[in-house]
Amino acid sequence: MKYRFELITLLLLACLSVQAQITIQNSDLPIMGDVFSVADSDTDSVDLGMASANAQIWDFRNLVIDHHDTVAFIDPLLTPFGTDFPTADMAQWDSEARIYFYFSHSPSGIFVDGIAIDLSLLGLDFLRTAPNPKELVFPAPVTYGAIINDYAYYEKLIADNPGDFVDTLYKRHTTKVDTIDAWGTFYVGTDTFEVLRIHEHSVTFDTAAVLVGGIPVTEIPISSDTTHTYYFVSDTVRYPVATVVMDGNYEIVDVDFMADKAPKPKSDFFATVNDVAIDEPVSFVNLSAGATNWHWDFGDGNTSTEIEPEHSYAAAGDYAVTLIVSNSSGSDTLVKTDYIHVFGLAQAEFSFTMVNDSMVDFMNTSVNASDYVWDFGDGNTSNDFEPSHTYSVADTYAVKLTASNPISNDDTTMELSIVFVGIAGQVPGARIQLFPNPAQTGVYVRHQSDQPLWIRIRNSMGQLIREEQVAANQPISILGFPKGLYLVDIAGDKGELLVREKLIIQAVD
Repeated sequence: MKYRFELITLLLLACLSVQAQITIQNSDLPIMGDVFSVADSDTDSVDLGMASANAQIWDFRNLVIDHHDTVAFIDPLLTPFGTDFPTADMAQWDSEARIYFYFSHSPSGIFVDGIAIDLSLLGLDFLRTAPNPKELVFPAPVTYGAIINDYAYYEKLIADNPGDFVDTLYKRHTTKVDTIDAWGTFYVGTDTFEVLRIHEHSVTFDTAAVLVGGIPVTEIPISSDTTHTYYFVSDTVRYPVATVVMDGNYEIVDVDFMADKAPKPKSDFFATVNDVAIDEPVSFVNLSAGATNWHWDFGDGNTSTEIEPEHSYAAAGDYAVTLIVSNSSGSDTLVKTDYIHVFGLAQAEFSFTMVNDSMVDFMNTSVNASDYVWDFGDGNTSNDFEPSHTYSVADTYAVKLTASNPISNDDTTMELSIVFVGIAGQVPGARIQLFPNPAQTGVYVRHQSDQPLWIRIRNSMGQLIREEQVAANQPISILGFPKGLYLVDIAGDKGELLVREKLIIQAVD
């Protein structure tokens, strides 16, 4: 009885250990919402076995992990360019390479609908392109012995010098042959999988064509590349159990495989600009690693779950920005305080008061400004908020205030007149007199010429309140003028200054 029991046990174990070929169906491919932990090894040697119709065993349990990655298939509308590829039903964000991939499902498998590559390090924007025909990346259904041929063509037109009709058309031709050339059992980590091995032989050929007025003039080859990629795929997990990438000489370029658990993610980001105007968009660049979920708090009550959002602020102020990232292993938070500085447009405004004949106090009433430059019109300047200035020469000066903040500037100019000469100040050689002075209702200009003169009267703020041409001894009415000190310029018919005097207007008795 004991012998029979042991024999039955051995036969049962033998039956259980019989390997069976599997078939990968469309239902075994990734879908939106799937998240996978993938380990990367820097090994330069793995045993891939041989193409064979017989069952094989692959053992990756002893590979040393260099780092972990998290592969997440997300909603395309959570990405900046989802609307550019409307047929895509899932997307993938490669944070290290800074590339968005857009995919769609079909009865033949999963195809690439488009890609968006960040070229900001080259001073360019995201490059977006869609293959035509689409590129096959996950074929299905497949079983051992199947061979799938695929061809994809990418192109991108770049205007080298907009307006001169000369452009460059960049092209990429990709030809692939997927051969399901082996099957068997795969060991990795603590898991065991029944797999198919897909050998993908890929050849890419890049060219650039110069177009003049839209017509190709010449096309030159840029580069070509051959790769051999081995995918080990199972019908129990919707992502390759392992991927081995080799160059055209079958030298290992990259090895990654399923990991038991992803490490916690690391939150990191920066804004493309920190000082902005009200309602000016700010773009946020996400440098986080290993995340599958993102939650942004912009500090003004608004949030986003996009990977790399754009946000504008409705009010001036300093704002903290927070990014919380998470995956199946945990979360990480990064807060940058006083990170975004929002400004209104600067508006320069000022007034002034005459302290005495030569000294002026300036009052600064500018808004939305943090820096100031005063030009007093005599070659002197100041960066004070409200300066005082003393003039050394009697004249009319244009005073300019420039007010600015980090995103805008504005300026305004006012004239003021400086007179040192007591009641009357004659230009040498001029026999002109303004009388009476002080006055109540009117004044006269006495001179020895038959030519008319120009009279310009300014208040103590330097503002011109009257300008007229008068003949000798013609009365000039000052009725209605408030009492106080006024400055009077008497000029010839060509505008040349002859006399500058102070005029004291007294209240009418």
